[in-house]
Parts: sequence; C-alpha cells; structure tokens
Amino acid sequence: MSSAVLVCPACASPVPPGFDSCPTCGAAVPPAPAKPLLISNVPGVGAPVVPPTAADWRGVNQVSDQSGSQVNNQSSSPTANLIVSQSGGQAAASVAAPPGVVSPSQAEAPAPVTPPASPRRLTIELLFDTGAKVLVTGLTLIGRAPSGGGAALVALDDPDMSVSKTHLECGLDQGGFWVMDRGSTNGTALWRGGQHVVLAPRVSTRVLPGDRLALGQRRAEVRVVA
Repeated sequence: MSSAVLVCPACASPVPPGFDSCPTCGAAVPPAPAKPLLISNVPGVGAPVVPPTAADWRGVNQVSDQSGSQVNNQSSSPTANLIVSQSGGQAAASVAAPPGVVSPSQAEAPAPVTPPASPRRLTIELLFDTGAKVLVTGLTLIGRAPSGGGAALVALDDPDMSVSKTHLECGLDQGGFWVMDRGSTNGTALWRGGQHVVLAPRVSTRVLPGDRLALGQRRAEVRVVA
C-alpha cells in the first residue's frame, strides 16, 4: 500500500513524505494521520479497527492464532483478562473474570435445601370401660347413634341408654386433644388429678393424656397412641 501524499495548506503544493514543511513555500505542514490498522490475516475481514493500547494487552492470558499455537502470558494486573481467538475466519473476544472473582459459569449450584420434617400427627385413643377402643385422628362424633357431616362417626354400645345419640364431639388441633359435649341428656364429666368437673354443653375443653371422661354411665381413659 502506497504512503499518503500531503498537501501544503498554504500553497496546495505536494509535500513529499517525511517533510514537516513545504519545500515550495516553507509553510509548516502537519504530520500525516496515522494509517488505520487493518486485519488482513483473517479471510473476509478488512475493516479498520482501533489499534490496541498497552492497557489492552496488560492482562492478556492467551492469544490463539490461525495455526492453533498458543502463547501464555501470566499477569498480576487486577484488570480483567482479554482473550482473543480466531475460529473459522471470524475474530472473537471475551473478557475473563479478574483473579479471585468467580464467574457465573464457574459458580457451583447451591446445595438443595431439605424442608424440615412435618411434626408427627397426634393420635388419641379412648379406652372405654366396655373394652371398646376409639381412635381419634380428626373430628369425631361419639354416641349411641351419632350423625353429622364432615366427621368420623363412632357408635357406642350402651344398654343403659345413658349415652345420647350424638353425645360427644372431639378432635385434634395444634394445641392437642379437645372435647365438647353436644348438649347430651346426662352430660359429660372430666376427671384430672382427683378433681371432677362437669363440662359445659357446646364449649370445647382441652383434655390431656391420662385424663378420664364420663359419658353418661360410660367411662373412658385418654391415651396417646405411640
């Protein structure tokens, strides 16, 4: 490629390369602009690019040419490392993470978090004096012939007819086991530590393992099933 010819700004005479003044009139001639850098060793690429500065090359770790040879340059610069590669006639550049910084592609996936185990659901057993056992795992209605929707129905054998048809409602919540008299004829009583309490109708009462209940003439001990 031929060198660019300068023209004197005063007399428009041509100025040979290397002259800083016009040989015709002696006027000062500004230096010729630097020629743009062209990438000529890449097929199909000929557009001018901005020449790299010293800072651009300070952190270069690896430069790959078309022959596949590699040149390693270790640098302690904290700036990001510039990796320039050429593949298939196309030029590409990427920026590597600075030393001590983990890039997203290198970061390890977080370990899976195991949710805490749900607390074991409480199961209550009512052991009646007749030998009958009633397991309570949710809302339950107890009586001679209980009826009602959304609850487990448990019929008691009571020849004396002291237990009402739907005598007792009971269930479990976060606080534990509770019972409620359903307005029975003979009522419901609670024994705890030698004390005897008659339960108010349609008022729920907290019951503990070891307590005893009286439904009419029937007696039941409250137990927790392991």
